[in-house]
Amino acid sequence: MKSFKRTYIEITNACNLSCAFCPGTSRRVAFMNPGMFDTVLGRLGRHATHLYFHVLGEPLLHPALAEFLDIAHRHEKPVNLTTNGILIGNSGSAILGKPALRQVTFSLHSFHPENPAADIHDYLDPIFAFVHAAKDRHIIRLRVWDKDALPDNGLRQAMLHAIAGEFGLLPEVRTGLGSADAVCLGTNVFLNATSRFEWPHLAGPDQGGRGFCLALREQIAVLVDGTVVPCCLDKDGSMALGNILMQSMAEIVASDRARRIYLGFSKRTAVEDLCRHCSYRLRFDGSRARENREA
Repeated sequence: MKSFKRTYIEITNACNLSCAFCPGTSRRVAFMNPGMFDTVLGRLGRHATHLYFHVLGEPLLHPALAEFLDIAHRHEKPVNLTTNGILIGNSGSAILGKPALRQVTFSLHSFHPENPAADIHDYLDPIFAFVHAAKDRHIIRLRVWDKDALPDNGLRQAMLHAIAGEFGLLPEVRTGLGSADAVCLGTNVFLNATSRFEWPHLAGPDQGGRGFCLALREQIAVLVDGTVVPCCLDKDGSMALGNILMQSMAEIVASDRARRIYLGFSKRTAVEDLCRHCSYRLRFDGSRARENREA
């Protein structure tokens, strides 16, 4: 059994925002406890390399986040956090310098005037403060949509202008990223443009049966209750492969369902209904999938 380059662990599915691009989940809100997290990492063992505290939920909401990073360090697992950044002013000091923390990605497209941080500078200033304090020890990514979201009202441009001003970038970056997908803002600090996507759901349009995905090849996900799913877009656990609290990873990836998914994509065929309704997999083409890597 191979190691997965990305193992998504949903330490909580609770969030402090309700973003238009995030559909939420039908599952009950829950928080993984440290003992359970330790068990999950023990069962993952060498089959997980980098951890990503994400599927749904805001990791900075978790009161034991610092302890989780210490547990990950004991298991020798580097951690990548994705956050909306709203709570970084309160939580940043607790995670700063943790040896397991490899990367923090701020999804700046989460900001909207209707969110609790009503002013763009009130929102960005604590993030900038954390960036400057963390950049010598952690990789930091500031992530925005690659184009204006409607209704945007110039918010993306105002955000790029603020970022350019903070990091002394060239004037052209103040109005956009041009053809670049990423701009280096300084040592270990990057501005990334990412394409907006639709979360797959069974009521959405059928994208056809042909296609490829990195699920069960380079990634796998563990939901907050221990349910293992093939990828980080299975927000409701529709493709449950098993539960890591009750089964070994070897059993889970050798299950009939997991094998059908894996072998199906080997033949460029989506065998699961949710996969047929996933437009994100259309980004992977040819004989080799093109990843939007954050590594």
